[in-house]
Amino acid sequence: MGSTNDPLGPGWDRTETILGTRVRDLVAGFDSIGPFAIPYARLPRRLGAYAEQFPRWADVAGETPQKLLSRPKLGAAAVAALLRAAHDAVHAHAQAATAGQVTAEEAVNSVLNRLSDFDRALLAGRRWTTPPVAMTALAQQLAVAPATLSRNLPRADRRLDELLSDPIHGEVREYATQIVCQLGPLVPDDLAAAALRGLHLHPASEVARFLLFVAGPYQPCGNGWTENAGSGGYERVRTVVDDVFARTPAPSPEALRDVLSQAGMGEEASWAFLRSQPSWRRFGDVYVQWNPDSTADMAEAALHAVAKPMTADAIHATIGADGVSIYTLYDALREHRRFVRASRQSWGLATWGLDRYTNIADAIGTTIDRLGGKASAEDIVADVLSRFPDVAESSVRSFLHTLAFVNDRGCYRRRRRRDRFSDLPPLRRVRGAYQNGPDEVRYALTADTNTLRGSAPALPAAVANAAGVQPGQRKTFANPHGDINVFWQLTSVRGAILSSIRAQAAAVGAQHGDTLVLAFAHDEVSITCIPAHVVGLPRLKTLVGRRVRNPAAALAASLECKPNEVGAILRRRGDDDLADLAEGRPTPGIEAEA
Repeated sequence: MGSTNDPLGPGWDRTETILGTRVRDLVAGFDSIGPFAIPYARLPRRLGAYAEQFPRWADVAGETPQKLLSRPKLGAAAVAALLRAAHDAVHAHAQAATAGQVTAEEAVNSVLNRLSDFDRALLAGRRWTTPPVAMTALAQQLAVAPATLSRNLPRADRRLDELLSDPIHGEVREYATQIVCQLGPLVPDDLAAAALRGLHLHPASEVARFLLFVAGPYQPCGNGWTENAGSGGYERVRTVVDDVFARTPAPSPEALRDVLSQAGMGEEASWAFLRSQPSWRRFGDVYVQWNPDSTADMAEAALHAVAKPMTADAIHATIGADGVSIYTLYDALREHRRFVRASRQSWGLATWGLDRYTNIADAIGTTIDRLGGKASAEDIVADVLSRFPDVAESSVRSFLHTLAFVNDRGCYRRRRRRDRFSDLPPLRRVRGAYQNGPDEVRYALTADTNTLRGSAPALPAAVANAAGVQPGQRKTFANPHGDINVFWQLTSVRGAILSSIRAQAAAVGAQHGDTLVLAFAHDEVSITCIPAHVVGLPRLKTLVGRRVRNPAAALAASLECKPNEVGAILRRRGDDDLADLAEGRPTPGIEAEA
């Protein structure tokens, strides 16, 4: 039978006895390997053509060398390689059967030592070295062309797979399974090193790197973590935690740890993962996703963490972000649709389905709708305050009396289009208001600090109405120094509002305490300034916009009343100085106009 490691002797292919003997009888102990796969990857490639016909050693047990040589493409060298592989397998299995329990290092070396030197160097450089050695550098080390490595690498992979599938190397698979159980899909580098040391392996040794390759392969994924690349380690973990945040934007540490455990991460690795995420932030007993580069994202995270509406100041304090001003936060809350006002001062998230607060008038309107389209003032106030507790009761009652709502026999409802504005006061009841013929309405207001700095002054309802602006409308009046707009919202507690007249006041030289007389005629408005020191008839002339010979008659024409009614009307509306003038009461320093 030849030498110890060769079942054939020289000239065997010319020896009738050998040629006619079954393979089972040529290799001592052959039946012990019968159930095992034939390692075609480590045999001449021409034998691979018979891999499907003879997958296991038992399938060639009854074949003789003569029968094998008669098959196409099989020569003496191929048959001899097959018989030597059978002999080596019997020998390896016999050793494994008597070896007993082996260490991880011994198990790995038993595989590595069955690789050729070339295969071992090639696989080490490209498979279990991280990062892999570049093909050009590895080719230079092995003194071959890079093309040779590319051509041989797939074959070396197949030969290694066959070795790892061989039952005699089952210990390697068992140790690899142990590594997977300990490391899971993702693990800190120090825990991975500790697991290898637990197997008495140096983490940087080739044996350790080979075992990590077989188990995963496990590879560093940055920032001090090692992942099982074979099972999609890092991405697998990210997917499960992203699913948690998609369902619950502020999960508890325990909830996150549970899903990490279900994904295969150990407890120590799970807690380390929770602590290491820069895109998360912990608030008390919950985690939220955190983006310090976006004020809106931070505000959303803070609301998720608290899980209830907060004021802008409270959100700002919760964020605790240096360099983010409260004004920037206000802008983010107003501009992003993800936020809604939950009340006059607090904000919530649109996904919470809260009652949206826009203003008190809208809150009253939605309350009326909720209560069937009509309700008493008390019921409306109670409902609004229950939904928006930071709204003042007095404010609710004030807005309830705006033109947006109608008191219908003690109950309030929304104003309809067909409802007439019959409750507008006549012009003569408004202090400082005058009618100058059928086409001009004049209104006097004091130039105070707010007016001169550009604040929008209120315009009495009767004046706006007389000027041709109806409730709910907006109208623009031309002026040489810039157009002036009159806004009259039904929900305004101030009535009609003028746009800023700062430029026009400056153009006529108005000072604090002077009187500005606005004359509305058709689509134009002129502004005249009465200095504070001008009184009596000169002042009255500018107020009413006409020559004044008889103050009572001039005022009666402007107020559209009888001359004997002028004094009472003026006093009721607060124009006592003009009432005195109309009644002829002497005023020092004032003389009638000739």
